[in-house]
Amino acid sequence: MNRVHTVKELTRHTDWFLLISCIAASLYGLLLIYSANISGSGGNPTMQALCLLFGILAACFISFINYRSLAARWYLLALPSLVLMALTFTPLGYEVPGTDDRNWLLLPLGSQNFLLQPSELLKIAFIVTFSHHIATLGDRIRKPFPLLGLCAHGALPILLIFLQGDDGNAFICIVLFTVLLIVGGLPLRYILGGTVSLAAVIPFVWQRMSPDKKARFLCLFQVDTYRNTTGWQQELSVTAIGAGGIHGVGYLQGGKDNLYARQNDFIFTVAGEEFGFLGAILVLALLSLILLFLYRNARKSTEPTGQLLCMGLLILIASQAIVNIGMALRVMPVLGITLPFFSAGGSSLLTLFLGVGIAMSVYRYRYSRY
Repeated sequence: MNRVHTVKELTRHTDWFLLISCIAASLYGLLLIYSANISGSGGNPTMQALCLLFGILAACFISFINYRSLAARWYLLALPSLVLMALTFTPLGYEVPGTDDRNWLLLPLGSQNFLLQPSELLKIAFIVTFSHHIATLGDRIRKPFPLLGLCAHGALPILLIFLQGDDGNAFICIVLFTVLLIVGGLPLRYILGGTVSLAAVIPFVWQRMSPDKKARFLCLFQVDTYRNTTGWQQELSVTAIGAGGIHGVGYLQGGKDNLYARQNDFIFTVAGEEFGFLGAILVLALLSLILLFLYRNARKSTEPTGQLLCMGLLILIASQAIVNIGMALRVMPVLGITLPFFSAGGSSLLTLFLGVGIAMSVYRYRYSRY
């Protein structure tokens, strides 16, 4: 009886709504990845399922650790992520065929190799360290020197990821940096000043961009010019989604257009083609539920660290979803951003569930002072 009572006490404060929503999204993603794999687009459903299982276990374990202790010991997450990032600049770094960025580590795992993307862990580490940094400063965030320290803090992961050639994840970190500062209490006039300064250097950056990267933006406006070159992926994507109609062409019946990266960058296309408008809406509904529960946790938290941690994960998921779905619908340039919980990628799924575990810890210990 005591053991049953203990289990009930332990699970009473578990954020089941958030956990189940994330699992449901991941299982739907697993179905889509399996279809992409059957059609020859790649992806490893078995590895994805294993990463989902370990991710759920990790999230549940982390949820029992007080998030304040996790934030105070930020270095336990930051240092490994920085070491792994540094290894990508050594001969251990790996460039996935078809990409132009060296942001992977190829690790032997039994008879197979496991691709690890350190930048996925670095994004979660950045949320933890930056949230702790902002919460520690409090009202001093408005003063020049503390603000410069925050800028240096934010610049580190952005530059590391940018040096890997991963413009997409560098952009996500810029969004995280900016929105967390706003949530943390930085006056909007500072943000507006930074935005104006950034806009001023855009022409300078544009002139020094490679023709390939320029074309990724230009193909959104000059569709006919780039239809058969840089814009061919997005052309196939919108055509496939359109062919899905309301109910879709049927599960495992899509993927006959040879669209590259259906299993990750264009996983939303698989949902739209095979399950139609209803399948695409289900993706959006599941993501919206996850964001809603994260926002609820942020609102229920009684102190800044918990609020910032939950908002950080919310910003990460929302910004990646907007970019990824925008890529599939040809309203955003192709930046190689995965759709959270849906796209193939063990590194992405595992680290997302680490973040979910932290958000669940905020929910569990929201009324605790220690």
